[in-house]
Amino acid sequence: GHYLTDKLMGGGGDSKNEVAQSQVAQHQTGQPLTQPCEFEWRQFIECSQNQQDVSLCQGFNDIFRQCQQRLGQ
Repeated sequence: GHYLTDKLMGGGGDSKNEVAQSQVAQHQTGQPLTQPCEFEWRQFIECSQNQQDVSLCQGFNDIFRQCQQRLGQ
């Protein structure tokens, strides 16, 4: 999970890992979505945690990035 988060978010900062872990934890506890593109991000993270071959999650990553581009993030 950490490697993917770093690669996706473009860095090795611990704060980004904490944010990703926090988002995953919120998803698992049923908390409502609060951030733009959070649903797409959660789907990608969930896929990456459940798949041995992360390349199978590329579609979720693409959708997340498209969402960010639409919102200018």
